[in-house]
Amino acid sequence: MRSRQMTARSALDEVTDTSAFDRSPSTFRSSVSRDGRFPAVVGRYHLYISYACPLASRCLAFLKLKGLDHAIGVTVVKPIFERTKESDEHRGWVFPAAADEELGAEPDPLNGARSVRELYEIASSNYAGKPTVPVLWDKQLKTVVNNESSEIIRMLNAEFNGIARNPRLDLYPAHLWASIDEANELVYDAINNDVYKCGFAKKKDDRVLVTDLGSLTSIHDRARELFYYLKGAQVDYGEEHSKACGHNRFGRIYHIGHYPVRYEHNLVHFVGHSAGAQVVRVLHHMFTDKRDGSCELEYRIRAPKLG
Repeated sequence: MRSRQMTARSALDEVTDTSAFDRSPSTFRSSVSRDGRFPAVVGRYHLYISYACPLASRCLAFLKLKGLDHAIGVTVVKPIFERTKESDEHRGWVFPAAADEELGAEPDPLNGARSVRELYEIASSNYAGKPTVPVLWDKQLKTVVNNESSEIIRMLNAEFNGIARNPRLDLYPAHLWASIDEANELVYDAINNDVYKCGFAKKKDDRVLVTDLGSLTSIHDRARELFYYLKGAQVDYGEEHSKACGHNRFGRIYHIGHYPVRYEHNLVHFVGHSAGAQVVRVLHHMFTDKRDGSCELEYRIRAPKLG
């Protein structure tokens, strides 16, 4: 009896027939720690990200802010899903074959992998889950340390201070844990996931769009309260920071044309970082990341030209 070939999954497999998006949990959950299997050592780890993924991009932001560029390498995948193997239909994050193939993306410098899927298969030969970014990779053991962005950013914040150029910068101070956790849960569940629900919708019916964005529109005021609280009480995301690090806002990536008119004059602002905002790549990803191109035409009609 012939064994059944294991096929990797993608976010597209987590969309039901009714366009509900049910994100599966991350699978690699090890930690970098002083006395553990994965100690914080200069040059041992590598971060794989996509500019099209906000969860991966926040790991890059933490790496830059903490001053870990010299200690942890970074490789960026292409911004849209492509076939990861000729032997099946799985589509996911891939690396360009050459450095000049895709602006901002690079071939895998460590393993010569053609896709993020291949990285996961190096780490676990029978892996049949979802090969996601970010990936914190251990070059010594050739394995995935962690692929959960919320855990990676906390490791970057606290576990690498012995080698960081900005060790005193604490992006997760103990007295703000409750507020930060609340903000993270709010953004992850009600904003990030809702945009995915919209982007991966299988129907062009406007009702799908409205239903999936319901919590996003209702949560907008609460998000503003949290961000303004953090700005006034602890963090200054003012003009000088914007000039130095770059500045992005919701409407530049997910255009205001998709959302209620009232947002036009009351935007939630997000802070960029020295790597810059890869707006074009994010839009490219959102418009083409479907198996059959569904919703692509609808989105383009709804979105006015970006200035």
